[in-house]
Amino acid sequence: MTHVVPEDRKVAKRAFDQAFVSDNFNVECRIRWADESIHWISATGRVYRNPQGNPVRMMGTVLDVTEQKRAQEELQRSEREFRQLAEAMPQIVWATTADGLNIYFNQQWVDYTGLTLEESYGEGWITPFHPDDRQRAWDGWQRATKHRDIYSLECRLRRADGVYQWWLIRGVPLLNANGEISKWFGTCTDIEQIKAAEQRLQESEAKFSGIVSISADAIISIDEEQRITIFNDGAEQVFGYSKAEAIGTPLGNLMPERFRKIHRQHVEGFASGPVTARRVGDRLTTITGLRKNGEEFPAEAAISKLQVGNKTILTVALRDITERKRFEKEQQLLAEAGAVLGASLDYDQTLATVAHLVVRDFADWCMVEVIDEHGVIRRLKVVARDPSKADLCAILQDMPIDRDGPYLLRGAFETKQSFLIKHLTWEQLESFAQGPEHLQSLRSMSPISVMGVPLLRQERLLGALAFISSTGSRDYGESELRLAEALAERVAMAIENARLYRSSVSATHLRDQVIGVVAHDLRNPLSTILTQLWTLRRRGAEAERRSPKPAQVIERAAMRMNRLIQDLLDIAIMESGQLTIERARLSASGLIVEAVDMQRPLASASSLELRIEADSDVPEVWGDRDRLLQVFENLIGNAIKFTKAGGSITVGATSRDHEVIFRVADSGSGIAPENLPRVFDRFWQATRANRQGAGLGLPITKGIVEAHGGRIWVESTPNRGTTFSFTIPQATPEQGRPSGPSGSALLESDRAA
Repeated sequence: MTHVVPEDRKVAKRAFDQAFVSDNFNVECRIRWADESIHWISATGRVYRNPQGNPVRMMGTVLDVTEQKRAQEELQRSEREFRQLAEAMPQIVWATTADGLNIYFNQQWVDYTGLTLEESYGEGWITPFHPDDRQRAWDGWQRATKHRDIYSLECRLRRADGVYQWWLIRGVPLLNANGEISKWFGTCTDIEQIKAAEQRLQESEAKFSGIVSISADAIISIDEEQRITIFNDGAEQVFGYSKAEAIGTPLGNLMPERFRKIHRQHVEGFASGPVTARRVGDRLTTITGLRKNGEEFPAEAAISKLQVGNKTILTVALRDITERKRFEKEQQLLAEAGAVLGASLDYDQTLATVAHLVVRDFADWCMVEVIDEHGVIRRLKVVARDPSKADLCAILQDMPIDRDGPYLLRGAFETKQSFLIKHLTWEQLESFAQGPEHLQSLRSMSPISVMGVPLLRQERLLGALAFISSTGSRDYGESELRLAEALAERVAMAIENARLYRSSVSATHLRDQVIGVVAHDLRNPLSTILTQLWTLRRRGAEAERRSPKPAQVIERAAMRMNRLIQDLLDIAIMESGQLTIERARLSASGLIVEAVDMQRPLASASSLELRIEADSDVPEVWGDRDRLLQVFENLIGNAIKFTKAGGSITVGATSRDHEVIFRVADSGSGIAPENLPRVFDRFWQATRANRQGAGLGLPITKGIVEAHGGRIWVESTPNRGTTFSFTIPQATPEQGRPSGPSGSALLESDRAA
């Protein structure tokens, strides 16, 4: 024991005495070596006993642990200093194991959370965290551990009184020699006041942003370098840039390059001047903006400035007035078109003028197609914005329209509906061509976007307009289509007014014709009546010798006068649109037999053969018996009138495509080709010599057939005869059943006769 330093001798003796009780010796103490230096040793040993249990010897080892002890002492000293520092700090200080188990909290933790050090050991540290922050805290810890990175987290911790406050928790990993985490040390800093200030700032910014964001106008703030600092949602919608793209960029990017220099100078002058707010572009009606896609647009803007310290903040409020300008231009176009359309009743010239207005402001090409009184589609005008395209316009205007083939406005004519092709493809263009030449002309127009609008007046189709854009910046949309339809409505009204005017002029001319015809055609039978009356008076009252011929002549003259009057009444009814058709289920063959029987005496008197040639299975038709007999009377009567004695007249019928085709053919003199288009005109006759009527029979016949939903046509060869054919729809199974004897039986009996 003499080498043990006096301060450790008691410890060494106690360990020595205990060894004889437990047979194990273990002690750490200081000894003095021969050179007087003090060393720490760690002595371990064992007591060995004889069979009687008495200790006989002790064996063990002694290790010099001086360096280890010095290191421990240094560590303990460091820990004492750390604890002294930690306890003196205003922040919460903590330490954990590599696995995140708490091993130290300073008194600040205890004072804030109310948890003792023992309650905070292990995983007890998570208890004060706000429930909404716990998972986030743990996930952040896992990430920091995985990447051996600094741990940083803003979260809410509960005070001892239950109130949560914001803290910033930061931790630093301590790495061992192998680069592995051995411990974590960190702090918790109270940031409640900072978070409160941030919250107030966010609320203030939210209010400002809310006010700015609800504006449909573009709100843009710029700094003294004219770089964008605020770019609201309205600005995103107007210019097409996102906030991230716009903020930090020059304001000049939002306008065409030709205006940037002068605009920058104006802004600099405003920023240094005394005025705090004014409109942008006071000298101009509008300014011009530039979207991200390169599109320019008209706008109105105002600028204001705010001095914050030494900085000047400028704010621009800008409104896109594209739609307003478009509406103003549309209203101007409609007003000008209305003035032009109302200025003249010559609608051919008027529509040409309107087409020129359209290509001035609305289209690169305009086509006007109308339906005339005969149902024929006529391309009235083709106009181009570019005067150099006049030859191409003439070519397109003169090209005939095949209604059975494809053409640009076919859809508008067939459906009576507008159509819009925003982006016309070459395949679509080819589908509109009526031939290679037509396709080449269409391609020369370079069409990009097309609209077709029907000209309707009270559901009656008068024609159609085509609006064609060949400019890349003008793609038609729904707003353009609405304007086109508004324009078409005015054009249709002008066409109707012009046609009503023409009809009134024609009616006046027709009235004069009627007066002339009536005066001429009624004078002849009246002269005949007067002559025969004079003859009767001259002969006296000798009844037994009186010839019946004068009376017969008077009767025929009176019947002719009655026929002329009835024709005039019928044509008047048709002109007024009041022709009534009382339909019933009729035997087609029965109609033919009845009509032929009525005309057979007149044919026989003219030495003509009148025969029937009809299919035996001709179906029934749905029509007006009396009106259809009137049609046969007119057609057979005309055939008798223009067929010489010895000739023949054939009346027949056949069925095709749900309709019955009736025909009346004669072997007469025929009609000259140049006169065929006029046979259904009122008051027209093939010959003016020996007039036998007013020239109304065929127009009346045509009106009756069309009122049934059918059509009528004529085929004729001079000196070989004429054939009139007309169609009447077949009766469907649902339509009324016929009554009376079968027409086919009558037909067979007539053939037998």
